[in-house]
Amino acid sequence: MGNASTRIRHWLYACFLSLCTLSSAAHATAPQESAAEQRWQHQVRSLISRNVVYPPNARIEGASGKVVVHLTLKRDGSVESLEIVESAGSRDLDSAVLNAIRRVRHFPPFPEEMADKDSVAFAIPVDFHLDTPTPHPYNPPTVRPKVKPSPAADEFSEFLKSLSKKER
Repeated sequence: MGNASTRIRHWLYACFLSLCTLSSAAHATAPQESAAEQRWQHQVRSLISRNVVYPPNARIEGASGKVVVHLTLKRDGSVESLEIVESAGSRDLDSAVLNAIRRVRHFPPFPEEMADKDSVAFAIPVDFHLDTPTPHPYNPPTVRPKVKPSPAADEFSEFLKSLSKKER
């Protein structure tokens, strides 16, 4: 029994080491983005974020979440492909991100430092969070009923009026 558990532990340890080696090798071979490309991607993300509108229906329903879009842009700034890779669970929120990208008619072209690339693909996360719940627009505000003064209050107000008349 001890021999089998030892073999399983060694096998798991070997699997763990091989995964660590694979992930570090993949990370080492991944191309690093230049500062110019990072600035360009920041411009693209800024353009999209300025055009995102929280849908009123989603706000009313209290929908929130994160939408992740995979966007591929060509050298001239035109959209090559657009795909939602992570939905917020709300069709309205997903559509809001796609519409924001469509509202940006043309993204900036690649900087000179990216002249060797034909297209660039990257993921853009967009978070939707409600700070405070929005009341449903069809619910009228609560109206407090008017309280009728009691007869004693009427008598007291008449008494005050009579005093003011006597002083004149």
